[in-house]
Amino acid sequence: MGLFDLFKKKKKTTSQNNTNNNLDIFTKSIPLNVRKLLFISETRTAVNKNSNTYNGITITLGSESDYEPSEIITTLPVIKGKAEPLGYYPSYYEMSPEQRYNYLTFLTNINEHADIGYIFVYYYGLERKIFLDDSLYEAVDMITTLQKKHNNRSFIAYSNDALIYAAMKKKDPNILLNINLDTLRPELLFLVKGSFIGEFNAADLMALAKGVGFTNNRYIKSTPEIFQKKLTELLIKNYGSKNYRLDKSMKMDTHEKIRLTLSNISIKNREFEYPNTLLSSKIQSDIYLLLKESHEMTKKDVANMRKTKKETLPESTNEVNLPKKEKPVIFIPTDNLTLKERILLSKEPLSDGFDEEIKGINYYKQGKYKEAEDWLLRSVKGNFNAPALYEKLGILYRKQKRYNDEVEILKIGITNVGFNPKLNERLAKAIEINEKNKLKSKK
Repeated sequence: MGLFDLFKKKKKTTSQNNTNNNLDIFTKSIPLNVRKLLFISETRTAVNKNSNTYNGITITLGSESDYEPSEIITTLPVIKGKAEPLGYYPSYYEMSPEQRYNYLTFLTNINEHADIGYIFVYYYGLERKIFLDDSLYEAVDMITTLQKKHNNRSFIAYSNDALIYAAMKKKDPNILLNINLDTLRPELLFLVKGSFIGEFNAADLMALAKGVGFTNNRYIKSTPEIFQKKLTELLIKNYGSKNYRLDKSMKMDTHEKIRLTLSNISIKNREFEYPNTLLSSKIQSDIYLLLKESHEMTKKDVANMRKTKKETLPESTNEVNLPKKEKPVIFIPTDNLTLKERILLSKEPLSDGFDEEIKGINYYKQGKYKEAEDWLLRSVKGNFNAPALYEKLGILYRKQKRYNDEVEILKIGITNVGFNPKLNERLAKAIEINEKNKLKSKK
């Protein structure tokens, strides 16, 4: 019996014949390496069961997160036709017959461009394979293949977490060789490269700047070649090598954690924590001081270059007035809702609010401030305790000149996060700006 023969029903109508004909095509067309990583069943199967017994009566409560979203249910119809785009957190079960046709078509050639939702549905199953340690290495290879063909920021972020989780689960650093290091946030770059290489060149250290708290990245961005050259010179001077080598016998003295999250909401306990070794005091101090000194050296070089250039350039006789760039219009809500009302009217997060924070930050980076606030406030409604969430909303509100909302969101953040020097410092400044604005309004 072929893999997709299970789709066939005993009672056949004309539409069912069409459906089965479609499925027969997919049976022969989906490559074996893709097929073997699929979850297939005749009826929807609960992977999580929430049952409670009261007075001898067992009550089972179910939700979408109790079912594997990638599971292909063979009794559901599949029809070729125009399909609507998939929404967030898609599942095979909730797809329309036309969407299922598109999804199964995608599985016949996963290298072809497709709605990112279809890629995520297949990827959910790969995450479960890794979680269950079932064909784990095949799932890792498949994720790597998808990453090379589908460059979506959210997908890359989640799938990088899954690859790191797989490496930790199997205690196999070779899995980390599959990761494109340029796509990792600083603490993960340090974790990954530190695990299988153990040393960092100047370019690596520049990429780690934000992770060690070095935020003055002016010259890292404007004159990276000069900065890298100066940093390399410092490495040779201080360590006798172009690379900063890790002493793996060094005792880690940090309690900070790196949190990895799988995107498949049906996987219970899908968040995993590992020590943030980048914030071990000696490592953080070494890298921070290297970057700071390189910054000062670059600053002097750039100043000398400008001075030399100014002295050699002839005086201009004709001034050219270039048109000024128009500032982009910043969205500011006009509904007069208070911040508390906005949070109250926000949708509940699906889990703890992490996914909503990621989506909100992505919208913020695109300049879509309305959507950014909507998603970030969902995370706030879930009392999510990530400092970056409240800091980002504070930055957004200051841009929009919503100074009172900035004060309020930072107060909520400090309540949810606990003591955080950065949030406390930002709150003090926000209160000062808000008071000045109130006085200005009265005049």
